[in-house]
Order: sequence, then C-alpha cells, then structure tokens
Amino acid sequence: MTLRARLLFGGAGVGVVALLVGVGLQPISSAMVGAGDFHPARIEGDRFPKRMIDPAGRVRILPAPPRRIVSSYLGSDEILSVLVDRSRLAAVSIYADDASSSNCLGAFPPPIARVRGEPEEILALRPDLVLVTNFTQDGTVRLLDGAGVPLLRCDSWESFAGVLDHIRLIGAAVGAEADAEDLARAVERRLAAVAARAGGRPRPRVLYYEVPGYTRGAGALIDEMIERAGGTNVAREMGIRGVAELGFESVLALRPEVLVLPGFGAGQAATEIPPVLTRAAGWSEIPAVKAGRVHVIPASAITSLSQHAARGLEELAWIIHPEAR
Repeated sequence: MTLRARLLFGGAGVGVVALLVGVGLQPISSAMVGAGDFHPARIEGDRFPKRMIDPAGRVRILPAPPRRIVSSYLGSDEILSVLVDRSRLAAVSIYADDASSSNCLGAFPPPIARVRGEPEEILALRPDLVLVTNFTQDGTVRLLDGAGVPLLRCDSWESFAGVLDHIRLIGAAVGAEADAEDLARAVERRLAAVAARAGGRPRPRVLYYEVPGYTRGAGALIDEMIERAGGTNVAREMGIRGVAELGFESVLALRPEVLVLPGFGAGQAATEIPPVLTRAAGWSEIPAVKAGRVHVIPASAITSLSQHAARGLEELAWIIHPEAR
C-alpha cells in the first residue's frame, strides 16, 4: 500500500512518520483538512518574512525567498521558467518535457527532478515551497499540508485576469515581484494589441472542439479567447459552462463558421486535423469545412494556463480575422 493510500485508509503508521522525519518534516498533523476545504493561496507583505495564507486557510510564514521549490503542474513550470534561477528549483512537473503541450521544453536541465504529483516523491525532495492547483489530488494536498509543507495553491486561470493574478501570486511567493509584474504587463500589452486589431469587425461563429468530444463554454479561458479574438463562441448557445462533452451530432447542429481544434501531437501532427473527424458522416457539410476554415492550433498555445495563453489568443485572432494580421 502506498504512503497516500495508508493515509486515506486508516492511518499513516510508523513508515510514514519515519519518512517525514527522515526528510526533515514534521509528523502528519491530526488537524488535516478534508476534501473540498481547500482555498487559493494569498501572499501578504512586500518583503520577507511574508505571510502566506495556505490552502487550509492557515497563516504560514515564508522567512526568506524559497530555495527548494517544487512545481507540480505545467502552468507554474512555465511561469517559474521566467521568474527564478534554476538553482532554486528542486523539481518541476513531468509535463515540462511534453512536446505537445509544454512551452518550457529544455528549460530545466538536470539535476532538477521531475514529479508526477505523488506525495512520496515530493516529500523526499525536502521542499520549502510546493506549487499545487485545484486539480491536484485532494489526498496529495492533505498529506503535504499535514506534513507542514508550505503549499501555494493556485486555481485562477479561466480568464486572462486570472492568468495575470497567477503570475503575480507566484512572483510574490518566490520573491520575484518585479519580474512577475514585467511579465504580466507584457501579457497585457499583447491583449491590447489583439483588441486593437479585432475590434469592430464582424464576429463569425466559432467552435472550439477537442477530440474525442469536448468543448468549452462560458467561464472558460478559451471562451474569453474567442470573444477577444473577434468571434462568437457557439458553445454558449447550448448553455455550456466550463469544459463539457459535445457529441459530433451537436457539432453538425451548431454549424460553426470557424472550427478550432487543439493539436496535441508533436511536429507536423500538432497541426493535422484528426482523421476521425474528416471521415465522420456530415463533416463536409459543416460551414467551416466548406469555407476551409478548420484550424489546428498547437495545444502548447491554445491550452496554456500561463503567460503563453497570450500567444494562443494571437493565433486565434489571426485565424478568425486573417485580414487583420
């Protein structure tokens, strides 16, 4: 049974305590929070020591800029690649090396470790700050929280305002406020440039579609991207919010004028239309197909939760309004 399983199913036992002591962390607290009790982090103070409000709502003191940072998800990998020296990173997520989705390929050489988000591997790295998110497993967050590991939980990225908050929050936690502000302002300038190009133009009906059958509606970053790029997200017509399943029959019924697909492959595969779509009955009758307006945008741009979302917006704007490029 794994360390996490022992915690979830009846007590950590001597082995867990030994591991925690061995890596210099306190034994698991009996006051660990339960699933659903976690909140986004806040940083208070302009200089160290700083107060961090952790996912459980408790105050933790960051006495100095962290020197053994563990990033457990790709969005923070990408932000940290700009904000901190590599010597301060104990680990980044395995997705930093994913050719189809990462914008920081090659940015983290050895000896920086790679983590899958398992608590055992994170604890063994003796971190002084771990970046987690709302899709980090609750069991992992409970264990790390109970072990006294400082946790920075981020979950604001379903809007560009959230992306900018994400950048600034990480900057405050690692002591890179000035660089984070420069990065955020660079994103803001790119957003303004897209608005200037797309403003006042006709708004074609756009559908974002992920094989095998998902789209994103109101309240999702891709929805804001479509609107900022000068289109109308037709997923809204079905009352869709966030990420939702969408069968191919619904794609036909929505009759999008522009169809946008994320490319999750590497190289040329990142821009190819999946054959499962081109072979589907009714494909050739979709207005976007008839007009030659089916586009595959590399997932590294269109699905990014970091500063690179601005590139996704730019590519989407050029697709929707090529005349404004």
